[in-house]
Amino acid sequence: MMRVIVIAVGALLPVVFWWPSLPPADLIFQAILFMEVVHVIPIAAIWLVSYLYDRPVSILFPAIAGYGFLAFTYWDTLHPPSGQRISSTASLILLFAPLYALLPILIGAVIGYAVDKYLIRRGVTQ
Repeated sequence: MMRVIVIAVGALLPVVFWWPSLPPADLIFQAILFMEVVHVIPIAAIWLVSYLYDRPVSILFPAIAGYGFLAFTYWDTLHPPSGQRISSTASLILLFAPLYALLPILIGAVIGYAVDKYLIRRGVTQ
């Protein structure tokens, strides 16, 4: 159940941060499709890493690290300070941010694995 929740949050993340600055109505479907296709990379990484854990709570570490990085990147890219406009290279940032999110996901996966093994050693039940 925890995997499904984490995947649902990951699928909604780009749309939530893009909502205030949506493109014109005839391009909304293509824009959301583009964001979701590109965002499959971190979602798949978190999904695959989740199979290393015995405790469902351990999946939160890579999810928070990866989605937190992406949330910061999307917010910083799509919502510039007042008086400024969105950069012309924002589309490149949105394209490469999911690739860059693999490092925080990997760091979170290592921390989650350590916490999972610690909880097993301590005998904490699910």
